Amino acid sequence: MVPILLCLGAWGWSRSHRTGIEYGHHDRFAGCVSVWGTVDVQWGTTYRPLPDGLWCYASPEPISHFWPVDSMFDSILGFAYSHTSTRLDTYYLLGVPWWFLILVFSAILYLVWRKTRPRRTGRAFPVELTAPRSEPTDAPS
Repeated sequence: MVPILLCLGAWGWSRSHRTGIEYGHHDRFAGCVSVWGTVDVQWGTTYRPLPDGLWCYASPEPISHFWPVDSMFDSILGFAYSHTSTRLDTYYLLGVPWWFLILVFSAILYLVWRKTRPRRTGRAFPVELTAPRSEPTDAPS
């Protein structure tokens, strides 16, 4: 349940905030950014020297959205892939919507619940008869 609740909270937060964690080393970078209902994993190279190390940020977005409306890349139901390559930069982006992650964690929870629930033993109801009752063939007079 915890991953599902965290994804729901992050989806709501991403409506109005851009949050990310990124790592840079010399001219290479990799990071994960959440904004407008999607989680974007991005990586690449740049000609600009980047600060070495890990950095995190959160900033409010001026326009709130649950869904990306105008973006640099095309998305289908929130899924996106983008590859931009110039003489100086190479940039990859893979976008996954929060609703898909919630669906995945819900399916995992369902499978775990089905495999770990207690199995019933014996009959379903204790009042069931083991054999059908036989009716008397001749009625008393």
